[in-house]
Amino acid sequence: MALKELAKPGERLKMTYEEFLAWADEDVHAEWVNGEVIIHMTAKDRHQDIVRFLIVLFDLFDQFFRVGKFRSAPFQMKLSPEGSGREPDILFVAREHESRLTEEGVAGPADLVVEIVSDDSVVRDRVEKFEEYEQHGVPEYWIIDPRPKRQRAEFASEPEATDDLLREGLQVLDRAAPVHFPDRGFVEHAVGI
Repeated sequence: MALKELAKPGERLKMTYEEFLAWADEDVHAEWVNGEVIIHMTAKDRHQDIVRFLIVLFDLFDQFFRVGKFRSAPFQMKLSPEGSGREPDILFVAREHESRLTEEGVAGPADLVVEIVSDDSVVRDRVEKFEEYEQHGVPEYWIIDPRPKRQRAEFASEPEATDDLLREGLQVLDRAAPVHFPDRGFVEHAVGI
């Protein structure tokens, strides 16, 4: 029986990042953190609806403004050569950083990361990933929590990246090469938060 068949959600397997890349195929929902593979549960229907909605919204936005590339899980983001290999629900790489895109994922931090919180990901999304993304220079991190009685969205960004630069319902993410995204309030309303 193959290792993949024995692995269960929440289980942690020890291996190198190179072994992880060889082991994980496109159907495996897992991340590599500190020499361990963390296998995740499959996403629930509400989670998938939110991811699909945001990807469609971002894709339409990109068709008009050509700002970069949006990707949804499963798609690895290797924050640094020695760092974790995370798999955000959605990530964005600005056009000027597209050289970070590889066949396996993103080599370095994405310009925007979106995580949809589920019951098994609260600490991982709100604490572990938040700290990791901040440490490795992810300039914008959206956390959307659609769980009943907890519905809310949180947006974290580098202060110098946004500096109260709201223009015509668009959020400026990067002063050097401005990337405009739909207003955060619109996103909250649209996903029912």
